[in-house]
Amino acid sequence: MNNESIEKCPFHQLLNQNSIGKVKYVSGDNISLEQAVFELLPETGSVEVQRDTPLREHKTHTHPTNETLLIIEGEIIFYAENQKIPCKSGDRILLPANTKHSSIAGPNGCLYIIALEFVNPEIEKVGAQV
Repeated sequence: MNNESIEKCPFHQLLNQNSIGKVKYVSGDNISLEQAVFELLPETGSVEVQRDTPLREHKTHTHPTNETLLIIEGEIIFYAENQKIPCKSGDRILLPANTKHSSIAGPNGCLYIIALEFVNPEIEKVGAQV
């Protein structure tokens, strides 16, 4: 992954929240699309459903908001803060605002939900170091 070229994601350019610290990871059990949506859906608002084709790469970028990503199907590897974080169904990433990160989907692609806030920020398990 090229950490030199940092882009602002256009989907998030107008939003701004403060970060709560380091990237956090927790492994979870398989979860359905419906369960994941309702788990991350705010009382008022929406979540984003993201589908990545096999080996789809998201180059290094940042977001001005905190994010929670919940993996539904497939696999994906996130790279952030010198960490390589492999994820599968049920796994969750808490990504603080302005964190440089990138990802690459697994050989069968990946389906996941993104919430523009931290959901369950008490999670303490940090991803493995590269």
